[in-house]
Amino acid sequence: MSKLEKKTEEQKTEKKPFDKKAYRSKKYDKKLRLDEWKNKRENYVKHKYKKMQKKEGNVFDVKKIYDEELGEKIDNSKSEPSEASNEVTDDTTALKPEKKNPQFNKKHGKPKFKNSLTRAQMQFNQIKAAKAQKQQEYEKRMQDREGKMKQY
Repeated sequence: MSKLEKKTEEQKTEKKPFDKKAYRSKKYDKKLRLDEWKNKRENYVKHKYKKMQKKEGNVFDVKKIYDEELGEKIDNSKSEPSEASNEVTDDTTALKPEKKNPQFNKKHGKPKFKNSLTRAQMQFNQIKAAKAQKQQEYEKRMQDREGKMKQY
């Protein structure tokens, strides 16, 4: 080994001095810890969002295709009004498969969802509808109460 190689090895193995101030700020500084937590959370949310977009991006949208096909056939029927209108009605019934309730699982009797986003949206809509119904009932009770107070 040459002297040059020994010096580079010594430099590599040489320990850095302990920085107590940096260590204490990293461990106890709430602002710094909060920033680290925010960055971690932001990265987690971005990752989850991209994962969800990737998962939903591969979904094959049959309804959109049906709408495009029907739109083209309806446009064709407008240019040829003779027998094409009868064909369009026959094609629409042939293209659309009959679905009773696609979001209901017969086996377990529970609604089925493709992903957690649709489940969350469904729950949100149910809660929103329940709140609206409660609000309507409350308003109705208040009107009845006011009517009774005027009568009394």
